[in-house]
Amino acid sequence: MNAEFHLYTDAGVVRYPCSSLLTIGRLHTNHVVLNTPKVSRSHAMIRQLDDGQYYVMDTGSRNGVLVNDERVVVPRLLKDGDAVRVGEHLLVFHQTAADHAPGPESVDITAATLMTQDRAVQELTVLVADVRGYSSLSETLPVDTLAQLMAAWFGTASSIVDRHAGTVDKFIGDAIMVRWRTSRNHAASSVAAAVRTAVAFDHAAREISAGFADLPGPFRIGTGINTGLAVLGTLGADQRREFTALGDSVNLAFRLETASKELRTDVVIGPDSYRHLPKAVWQGRLSSIQVKGKAQPIDVCAITYDDLAAGLSSLLPA
Repeated sequence: MNAEFHLYTDAGVVRYPCSSLLTIGRLHTNHVVLNTPKVSRSHAMIRQLDDGQYYVMDTGSRNGVLVNDERVVVPRLLKDGDAVRVGEHLLVFHQTAADHAPGPESVDITAATLMTQDRAVQELTVLVADVRGYSSLSETLPVDTLAQLMAAWFGTASSIVDRHAGTVDKFIGDAIMVRWRTSRNHAASSVAAAVRTAVAFDHAAREISAGFADLPGPFRIGTGINTGLAVLGTLGADQRREFTALGDSVNLAFRLETASKELRTDVVIGPDSYRHLPKAVWQGRLSSIQVKGKAQPIDVCAITYDDLAAGLSSLLPA
């Protein structure tokens, strides 16, 4: 899909084409420079995902980002015609449907990949990370503080994913879903990348927590990691098309993140993921859990971030 912002000024309309990343703020280093007092130096960021859709994120502004007069706290999916207000400036998002060009993950398919129409069955490692106690945070923190907190988290998390060669599949409220392509013969590297990402998320959460003195408790992240076959491709109607991963293995990653709360731990790793880690990482840390959609209990690795970090030295080189 092609997309652009229209900035309405007294002199007329200025158009800004959207690419994979568009930054908005007062500093001249931004893609869209709005040099007025109510605009922060780094105010907002527009990020394109593989599905061709765009999310707007507040990057820690003083006065907030509004979409259709609603304050942006967590990443907000933009739709054609959405009005984005930054300070006293109005930008209108326009997106036109176009023939979907296959993303990098739908070309150069190996023999392990099966094509069906515009979809592919591909083995992936999926990581789901969720903010612990987000409902409590949203009820107790002033909206300005909450927006700044979540801006710090999502901005940092996105950078960490990029650094570990992952793909942000989607933002879902306060959760982020990340995927890595793999195959049955080469899954170890994707699992190692997911584990390193989880540990980096924890380091970032601790730094963010230290920067917000008024939090009711530590800012913490829970994580689920799973490897398996998933349907990867373009799904949905023209205006709601998304390049995403779906299937039982993806659902299990979400359920493992939920299980981390029930098991009172930080990270839960599925059986087709933890077996690619050194035995020293998961030995003595296996738990048998019952998950929705599975007739029999499954063995998972339930581990803290500290223990996971300690085991990183025995993984493949970064």
